[in-house]
Amino acid sequence: MPFKKGQSGNPKGRKAGTTNKSIEGIRKFYKDFLEKNVQGIQDNYDKLSQKEQLQFLLDISEYVLPKLSRQEQTGKDGEALPAPVIIRHDPTKQETG
Repeated sequence: MPFKKGQSGNPKGRKAGTTNKSIEGIRKFYKDFLEKNVQGIQDNYDKLSQKEQLQFLLDISEYVLPKLSRQEQTGKDGEALPAPVIIRHDPTKQETG
């Protein structure tokens, strides 16, 4: 006999929104590790090229920022909107190598 939606086989089980204790331990480990090693992480970050620094920030952003869903933007009567593209280039900040 299947369960009804919103009911489990254990009615006295964990309440919705309760944090998994093993996940809490892992989060605490990472928080403590990062707090104790901030300067070393910064020193290593400073040694990266600009491209590597940007990639690092992009890689960790998914763990810090909420993910956004895509939303289609349309004009009047569902027509496509022109998308402005702005590209700025500063030749004085080019990397070599």
